[in-house]
Amino acid sequence: MERYKLEKFYFREACLKKRPQTIRELLCVVFKQQSDRVTYFLLTLMAFFFAGAFHAGKIGMAIATPAALVFTRFLIASIFLLPFVLRQPKENYLPRKEDLPLLCLLGLTGIFLYNYLFFKALATTSAVNAAVLGSLGPLLTSLMAAAWGKERLGFLRLGALLLALFGVLLALCN
Repeated sequence: MERYKLEKFYFREACLKKRPQTIRELLCVVFKQQSDRVTYFLLTLMAFFFAGAFHAGKIGMAIATPAALVFTRFLIASIFLLPFVLRQPKENYLPRKEDLPLLCLLGLTGIFLYNYLFFKALATTSAVNAAVLGSLGPLLTSLMAAAWGKERLGFLRLGALLLALFGVLLALCN
């Protein structure tokens, strides 16, 4: 137990002194390390919002275009996130100039294009099918990381990927 407290102390100190590198470090900085319960509650809340996005997107497709929905979604998210960003020291939220081209590319493909295609897909399929297909994301990410040599697929991980693929296929066939 003492080792856990010591690690937690060093983790808090690291959060206060360096630029956040992981989601946990970022949450630590944003919420001033209130407690692990707050962190896990917010992560759980995020999962519920993510799951509800499929149904909300399907409803939104009845009244707006995919581009309008993407814009509205980011506008609302920006309004909610802005107070958290403004609470931080300037060096924590301004990117370095050399990172800007990569950030723009990632924003265009990983954020805008993903969401635009997400809403376009909802125009042609049900929210349930879109959610099931969306669950292929981690599987495809692992396969691409293995193909590019960034991750090694061991026997256990390969078995888990095949099980996940089987579950997605089973859900799609029903």
